[in-house]
Amino acid sequence: MPMKIGRREAIIATVERIHKIEAGQGAARESLEEMKRELLQLATYTEWFTNEDFPPPEVKSSDSARFYRLAEDEATHRFALYIQSVGATSNLRPDNHDTWAVIVGISGNELNRFYKRTPEGVRQTHSCTVRDGTVVAMLPDDIHSVHITDEKPVIDFHM
Repeated sequence: MPMKIGRREAIIATVERIHKIEAGQGAARESLEEMKRELLQLATYTEWFTNEDFPPPEVKSSDSARFYRLAEDEATHRFALYIQSVGATSNLRPDNHDTWAVIVGISGNELNRFYKRTPEGVRQTHSCTVRDGTVVAMLPDDIHSVHITDEKPVIDFHM
C-alpha cells in the first residue's frame, strides 16, 4: 500500500476512534487520556509526518508556524486534526482554546507552560516539553503558552 494511502487511512481511523471516545464519555480528563493514547499511536509513524511533506514557513517569513489540516468533520468543523510545522523560535502568550485539545510531539521541542487564574491574572503551575513520544491535553478552561526555543524545526499534532 502506498504511504500516502496508509497515512490517510490511519488518520481517518484515529479520528473516528477519538470521535467515539468523546461521544461516549464527553470531554473530561479521563477521556482525554484515551485520546492521547490514540494520537500517540498515530505519531509513531514518524516517516509519514516529515518536514519534507509538511514544511515549516521559510526562515524569512513573518509566520513562525504553518498548519496542515489532516482531518475535520466537514458538517460541524469539529474533530480537526492538524500538523503544526514550526521553523523558527516563537513565544506565544498564555491563552485557552475554549475547547479540549491534545498536542502530540513528532519531532523537535515545544515547551508548553500551564497556568492557573489568580485575582492578579495568571500564575504558572507547571510546564511540559512536547517532543517525540510526549503529549499534553487540555480542557476548555485550561490556560497554556507555547515556546519554541530550538533552531530545529518542530512537527506536532494538534487535535
